[in-house]
Amino acid sequence: MPRYAEVAVPVPVKGTFHYRVPDEVSAEPLATGSRVKVPFGRRRLEGYILREATEAEAVEAAGGAGRIKDVISVSDPEPLLSEELLRLAVWISGYYRSALGEALAAMLPAGVRKGAKAERVKLVQGAAPPDELKAEAEKRRRRAPKQAQLLDMLAGITRPTQASLLLAEADAGAGSLEALARDGLSRIWSERAEVSAAESARETAGAAEGAGARVEHTLTDEQARSLDEMTSSLDGGFAVHLVHGVTGSGKTELYIRLMEEVIRRGKGAIVLVPEIALTPQTSERFAQAFGDVAVLHSHLTEGQRAEEWRSVRRGERRVVIGARSAVFAPVEPLGLIVIDEEHETSFKQESSPRYHARDVAVMRAQLAGATVVLGSATPSLESYRNALAGKYRHLELTRRVERRPLPEVEVVDMAAERLEAKRFVRLSRRLVKLTEEALGRGEQAIYFLNRRGFATFLTCPQCGWVATCPDCSVTLIYHKKRNALVCHYCGRVEAAVKDCPQCLFRDVPYWGFGTERIEEEIAAAFGGAPVARMDSDTMTDRRSYERTLAAFRRGEIRILVGTQMIAKGLDFPEVTLVGIINADVAMNLPDFRATERTFQLIAQVAGRTGRGSKGGRVVVQTMVPRHAAIVAARSHGYEEFARREMAFRRDLLYPPFTRLARVVLSGEHVEHVKMRAGQVARAITQSARAASPDCVVMGPATAPLAVIAGRHRCHVVLKAPDSKAVAAVLDGAEGALKKRSGVTLTLDVDPVAML
Repeated sequence: MPRYAEVAVPVPVKGTFHYRVPDEVSAEPLATGSRVKVPFGRRRLEGYILREATEAEAVEAAGGAGRIKDVISVSDPEPLLSEELLRLAVWISGYYRSALGEALAAMLPAGVRKGAKAERVKLVQGAAPPDELKAEAEKRRRRAPKQAQLLDMLAGITRPTQASLLLAEADAGAGSLEALARDGLSRIWSERAEVSAAESARETAGAAEGAGARVEHTLTDEQARSLDEMTSSLDGGFAVHLVHGVTGSGKTELYIRLMEEVIRRGKGAIVLVPEIALTPQTSERFAQAFGDVAVLHSHLTEGQRAEEWRSVRRGERRVVIGARSAVFAPVEPLGLIVIDEEHETSFKQESSPRYHARDVAVMRAQLAGATVVLGSATPSLESYRNALAGKYRHLELTRRVERRPLPEVEVVDMAAERLEAKRFVRLSRRLVKLTEEALGRGEQAIYFLNRRGFATFLTCPQCGWVATCPDCSVTLIYHKKRNALVCHYCGRVEAAVKDCPQCLFRDVPYWGFGTERIEEEIAAAFGGAPVARMDSDTMTDRRSYERTLAAFRRGEIRILVGTQMIAKGLDFPEVTLVGIINADVAMNLPDFRATERTFQLIAQVAGRTGRGSKGGRVVVQTMVPRHAAIVAARSHGYEEFARREMAFRRDLLYPPFTRLARVVLSGEHVEHVKMRAGQVARAITQSARAASPDCVVMGPATAPLAVIAGRHRCHVVLKAPDSKAVAAVLDGAEGALKKRSGVTLTLDVDPVAML
């Protein structure tokens, strides 16, 4: 008797499809969550079995028995996705308006879908006692300095280390390591690369101070009360806690203590972090507490990530750490999900399905009867309002551990600074003086600027020509190291120009500045003090983060300059000074969250200092020292800021008091885009009138970024009182939201970016 299956395919189409499953393909019972290869038009796609269907259901869905196609093959001997994850995918598909197959595909790493295996890697370890290796290093210091450096590093490493990491740290060639092996001083061999990312972090850190066994800290009264409340909720099923703790208040220690209790009860935990840069340090902290942990993020190879995922599915690792997509890790039974820095916008996926990992985590925990912990020093206003309303349990940590004071924040008015200096300055006198003093005491500093490149625009003072991207409505950024003008939106690269191409004015000046220019100024200002830069231009390979942070921890780097990847989570006791070079970068963007993000960034990066016994200080450079975000950040006044900002949001009907859906339309011909945007706006407006009198439709309007990659952009924004109203409006306008030739339509529910 023929069998039939309802299958979801990973393409942007609504609905599911029914297929016949011949006995020669599989005689086994059909398992939900398994993948099958199916014909789809002219293509063959990997679909997901949702359930076994009856023949009548298949015939009706296909529009006749003769139209039912056969499954080509079964890809998995057993299902890769659990019933819980299947239910979660159904929710994601409905809430974020994506195809169910796309939601299911997002749950599996690409390496798992492809069946990728971990690569083989070359490992190395010292072949003599540390004292002998150090003695030999001294003998070779003059004639073979790279070999000597490798010997020094091998003497401090007690476990096998990836040879590539060791060579990168020493800036040495493979020949130096092979010479040591020939002399019997090192041992080199190859193994399958199943090393977890936690082990990779320890390898890169080598014998750095801070690695090793976990130190158990005595909890403060606030920590103890918070832990008691979170632990008690483990017995009651689903619960969400907002741990609102100032930087350095010991939130990670609470996560670890709660996870220990979850694991003691035979369950597993997932920890989400917003930046890959945080993964090495975070994974090391958790590895010290739990042994081998799994790490899932995009800077692993497909094979490594697949092996990590499989180890979790086999139950070999009960703790998973990762970025956004780790929320789908196959942890069973699941007891806890922690979202560290829950306010971060990087938890929002910018391609379909456009899910927010924080909200997906809450829904997954609800399905699993698990606990969610949202942690932040500057909670999103959405989470903060949920806590004030009693939807989330609000736990506050108002003091740093060991009674360490919060850093003193100084604000420098750069407009006044430049008037006094009678020239354009990027580093204020106060910041330079404090940096010199910190370096003189052997301490470290962090400089933060959330803008890449050397100069942010190039303009002719004679004719007004500006170097803009011909395919985007933005200026080109000058990157000095590449000697090129780069568009940070479409990736276009043009040769740097010296003279104006329009009027031939000589030596056109470059204006503005980014991290590359600040790095150069630091090197010149502080007598060659070792400086490193962390941004997406320098962190180019899988180990860049680990190498740089390990060198900073060892004190080999004295000043670290970077973008938002250094603004949160990092804990270095010797950092006593933070300089925020330009606090105004995002303040005036045409986005209602611009002020909130400015405050959060200042508060978060300020928290990188004063985490040791030496205290800390922050210098905030700004052109608007009286701006509400600056004033609140200066006094570490989150509640003051939140109160003012929420009053503004309430008056203008913005989240957290409403829900948003944004439709972005783009195409090569602006007239077609505007016409299509008008159709969409009219349909949404008509549906909104029927759904709720409290709905507001804005647009159609040209998007703030009017052109990207040669495509003109318009948008329509829906404000609705709640998620049910959003769904009702979008359901009513469904016909107008379908794909049409020539114009791309992107629907984003709960958008975090409005550009």
